[in-house]
Amino acid sequence: NLTYLAIGRTGVYGEIPKELSKLKKAEVISLRWNRLSGTFPIEVTQDRFIDIDCAYNNLTELPFEVWKDEYPGTPPKLFMNRLSGEIPEWVFKTKKWEEYNGYSIGKQQEGYGYSNYTPPVYSNN
Repeated sequence: NLTYLAIGRTGVYGEIPKELSKLKKAEVISLRWNRLSGTFPIEVTQDRFIDIDCAYNNLTELPFEVWKDEYPGTPPKLFMNRLSGEIPEWVFKTKKWEEYNGYSIGKQQEGYGYSNYTPPVYSNN
């Protein structure tokens, strides 16, 4: 029955467990400011809309399937991680990319980032 899970600034490390997908009533999962690493398990968002925030960790990969318009889940917030490489061109043409790109991926840690993507710059003005 858990609807909100927040584990932040705890220093927890390792991979994000796929078992979080079993939290069927969860609407928000926040794992910000930890030392989580590895690939983001898309099973967590696969079958529903869920606000999942994994910003400020050490995650290195987000499967590109989350950007397919027919994919029923929502892309997680993964700014300030260690994502790198190149985003496939088809991703830039999806509606999900238009809606979530800067909000989801954003800037990465120093020395990381996608070679073919420059995150939007937001102003406080």
